[in-house]
Amino acid sequence: MIGVYGVESKIVDFTTNGMETGILLLFLAWMIDACLTQPPRQTLQIGLAWVGLRWSRPDSFISTGAFGLTLLLIPFGSEGWKNRPPCFRQLVMAGIITTAL
Repeated sequence: MIGVYGVESKIVDFTTNGMETGILLLFLAWMIDACLTQPPRQTLQIGLAWVGLRWSRPDSFISTGAFGLTLLLIPFGSEGWKNRPPCFRQLVMAGIITTAL
């Protein structure tokens, strides 16, 4: 993932022109990684990534909401639809962390 940041021309161009694209994509990659790989303290990491997205772009609630809805609609893992209530609770807790910070 890090290699993409250095060789993708639009990311490099927008970032060097002073836009917040690099910061936005950093927090977006962190959110995706935290949601899909289940690291330690996953809820806290998702909440912090959302805070970073809100800091870099005030309209990022659209992308975080769309990604959260996607996590709830598409069954991941072997448990399938049984994973929905814990996933919903985790996203709500991440939203509370985001709001608090």
